[in-house]
Amino acid sequence: MLAIIPYRTLAQTLRCCFMKNYYENYWLGTLDKENTLFADPPYWPEKESNRILDAMKGRIEGRVLDIGCGDGCFGRKLLERQKGLELHGVDIAETAIRKAHKVANAKMRLAVCDVVSLPYQNNSFDCVLMLEVIEHVFDIINFLSEIYRVLKKDGVLFITTTDFNFLKKVIISCFFFDRYFYPTNPHIRFFTRKNLRSVLIKCGFEVIHQQWNGDYFRLMPMGQIMVGKKITHKI
Repeated sequence: MLAIIPYRTLAQTLRCCFMKNYYENYWLGTLDKENTLFADPPYWPEKESNRILDAMKGRIEGRVLDIGCGDGCFGRKLLERQKGLELHGVDIAETAIRKAHKVANAKMRLAVCDVVSLPYQNNSFDCVLMLEVIEHVFDIINFLSEIYRVLKKDGVLFITTTDFNFLKKVIISCFFFDRYFYPTNPHIRFFTRKNLRSVLIKCGFEVIHQQWNGDYFRLMPMGQIMVGKKITHKI
């Protein structure tokens, strides 16, 4: 007898398979690097890491989930700075998690999963980290709703991502448009402070902090840091 798979379930399964295959190649280093920006996984130089770790001070504590943890390098730095954390890391790519097992702190608990279907119970975490991750996600609303589900009451969501202010938009449009928006680019969502704040509020978060994440000659941001708090009643 032929089993009929609901369309939504089939669509979700196919999306996950395509995403998983793409990010396995991403972590294997086999994406088209000639035309694609951001074809290499992020690395965490000391200056950038310290800027983010400083922004986390006093905000990140308890049981923490690092979504899109990659090879675990940042998680290791975080545990070196805050030794009392219970840190969990997830990534869609098995290749990334294998790398993480080699370099991450032994206290970091790692798993492979789809970010819109997290293998955790409701109200499981005090904090969730998304470091250079949200710009890679297709279904932003379901993604943020899943994070809302696993966060405890008043839990903290810490995000780093792009920040498209007016000057950056002009420069990219005039000089880098084809490379920045090349079809194989892993960045598929592009955020300003305004639209990131908007989707966070829509999904039940109060924005409690935002700042530039680095800058170009103090004229425009390299990226942004935004911190949200889970509120009991969604707006």
